[in-house]
Amino acid sequence: MNHGKSADRLLSASTPVAGSVELHSMTMEGNVMRMREVEGGIALAPGATVALQPGSLHMMFMNLKQPLALGTKVPVTLQFEKAGKVTVSFVVKAQPPGGMPMHQH
Repeated sequence: MNHGKSADRLLSASTPVAGSVELHSMTMEGNVMRMREVEGGIALAPGATVALQPGSLHMMFMNLKQPLALGTKVPVTLQFEKAGKVTVSFVVKAQPPGGMPMHQH
């Protein structure tokens, strides 16, 4: 959530468990779901919440240094245009039924 009074933008993310982190979007093109890296970051209007989740806007951890075990807490540093760096922690959960298959990036 953007708690600020002005718009901000999530520019990038990083984590020690992966070589890199990419911000992706999912869109339908005809009958095919396409995943693309987000150019220019993810916009956050003042007071707005943007959910990152499978099948929509999401982060993809590329070149994992080792498999992630269920229940593990993963530190992720988010880089915002105005707010700067914010470190958060994600808990590794099981893939939801019907979720996207795992990619070995």
